[in-house]
Amino acid sequence: MAQLASYQYGKDLVRLLRVVRDPTDPSTQQIAEYTVRCLLTGSSLSTSYTQADNSLVVPTDTIKNTINILAKSLDGAGIVLVPEVFALHVADHFLRRYAHIDGVEVDVDSHRWSRIDLGAAAGGPHKHSFVRDGDSIRTAKVVMSRAGNKKDEFVVDTLQGGVKNLLVLKSSGSAFHGYHVDELTTLKPVEDRVFSTAIECVYTIELPAPLSSFLQPSRFSSPPADPATAAPTTPAAATNATTTTTTPASFTSPLDFNALHAQILSHTLRLFATDASASVQATLFKMAQATLEDADKGCKSVQSVEYTLPNKHYVPVDLGFVGLGNLGEKEAEVFLPQANPSGLIKAKIVRAGKGTA
Repeated sequence: MAQLASYQYGKDLVRLLRVVRDPTDPSTQQIAEYTVRCLLTGSSLSTSYTQADNSLVVPTDTIKNTINILAKSLDGAGIVLVPEVFALHVADHFLRRYAHIDGVEVDVDSHRWSRIDLGAAAGGPHKHSFVRDGDSIRTAKVVMSRAGNKKDEFVVDTLQGGVKNLLVLKSSGSAFHGYHVDELTTLKPVEDRVFSTAIECVYTIELPAPLSSFLQPSRFSSPPADPATAAPTTPAAATNATTTTTTPASFTSPLDFNALHAQILSHTLRLFATDASASVQATLFKMAQATLEDADKGCKSVQSVEYTLPNKHYVPVDLGFVGLGNLGEKEAEVFLPQANPSGLIKAKIVRAGKGTA
């Protein structure tokens, strides 16, 4: 006898670029490029798995269309350009529009674009030209559900920001010694070594104000009309009708997620660079500690910080066959980057009294 234990479905790898034009100078523009995943769940959807009943399945193509529609119809600068706020609005939309959906999970990956700086003599950062200045990705995650039996009240079960694939390296200032040694150990202790990792950081946020203050629902978020009573419509593209664009009202989030992300990134990079590292573990803890002990309003909303740090090894190349010393700590200058195997160090640090979950 088989039974359904858990289920989600939705659309993955939805790519979009949003351009936001300055209303006073349309040639001055901001952009955001996202990859979005949106997953839905609900008790009434179980029959789509167990009885091949698709009557309540919102097609994944509709989910993809919705993400693009919200990217267009919501305030660009205040909502769409802020991945956490955009994710909150996407999740809210599906709960607000579809009464049979009980939970929504939204992941937004934000790809790097920075203005091309022409230099002070040529006007500084260009108004609408950008460069991909790194492979790191800013991340946001929202899990939202209905508040018990209250169909019109939603709760944020998870709100996270973060970064992944942030590649860093320090060529000195890292040691590793005093570790456990037995007959299986071949690693030699070092006082100074290359320390490199691809940082993945996830921080969990507690909203400092009611959820409603973080939302400005789109006009598309109202429940759909009853197909039995709705008047037939013809897509504008198939008629001579002219589409109109309504500028959405500006929106300001009660929490500056961009500033918070920048602050946590600053703590992370500062500690990586300046800590006289006794181990990856010790440096990791100090990174998280800096955020959780920061008195900044944004950092106070952070309840936990989790790091995943693969230890990317750089091994001195033996050049002794031509009489060149390159193996000692003070003489090693040529290294072989090793793709694998690598160490992997992970930890989640929480505020005191918040538990370990």
